[in-house]
Amino acid sequence: MMYRSSKGFTLVELLIVLVLIGLSSAIVLPSMWQQFDQVRYRSEIAKVKSMVNYCRHFSFYQSQALIVSFHENQLNVTRKADGEILRTIQFDTFTFAPRIVHFEKRGNITKLTLALIKNKQEMQVELHV
Repeated sequence: MMYRSSKGFTLVELLIVLVLIGLSSAIVLPSMWQQFDQVRYRSEIAKVKSMVNYCRHFSFYQSQALIVSFHENQLNVTRKADGEILRTIQFDTFTFAPRIVHFEKRGNITKLTLALIKNKQEMQVELHV
């Protein structure tokens, strides 16, 4: 008399596990991608704030006026005296409404409001530097 020993999974069991993994992925992945996009957006906002703060300090301590221009998905930092572009940063998650900010030698800007366009929606972002 031969006995059949069970040493593995049947095809039906494997298919059920694959279906369960697929269903859970379909539920979890969209939320995860949304969180990933949100983290990238916040990171780029922090980068803008950091650059504006840097320009404020640079203009004050170096006694050089700077011009920061926001256009499309770019932030450009230009020295006012000779027009030399010191820094250009591109962003992926949003675009800017056109705006030019002047940092004089006194470095007197402490609050800046920018208009951003993300997913075809315009929003105001206030930066405290």
